[in-house]
Amino acid sequence: MNTTAQSQSETVGELPVIARVRLDLATTDFTLVVDWKGGGSDRIVFAGLIASDPLFAPLAEIARFAIVEVVHWGGGVDWGDGIELSSDTLKRMADAQRPMTHREFADMQKTWGISNQSTADLLGRSLSMVKEYKSGRHPIPLTVATSLRAMADPIIFAAHYRPPAKPGRPHKRA
Repeated sequence: MNTTAQSQSETVGELPVIARVRLDLATTDFTLVVDWKGGGSDRIVFAGLIASDPLFAPLAEIARFAIVEVVHWGGGVDWGDGIELSSDTLKRMADAQRPMTHREFADMQKTWGISNQSTADLLGRSLSMVKEYKSGRHPIPLTVATSLRAMADPIIFAAHYRPPAKPGRPHKRA
């Protein structure tokens, strides 16, 4: 998992720029350390990508995985044979692997303008657990963080959000 709190990468337009990439020798889980131009770094685990995408299957040998270089003036990394990833994709992977903070949780809830109870209903969690996540007293599980980050897409949020019923009697239907 990613251990840096929040990387501060220099960008070209909207794309982050890679200064350096290297194998994380402290792990055996196919992890790269990406240093961003302008400061900050991220540890990105590739085990899932290698296991789930046939294009990346050749990287399942650590010696092959370790032969990675920065290309396109920091716009991506390349392992040769057409296997490459853009800096934007690497940044998205790093952000997705980063543990969700209680502040990020609360900010998403504020952006959507929904109550603690609506958040609990949306996530299938208890109201008390949502309050624990929001306060930082309980770590936010990967399943909750992944669900919330996916719902940053307004279409996905709208597909799953059910507003609470309005109090009072229902209106007569014509």
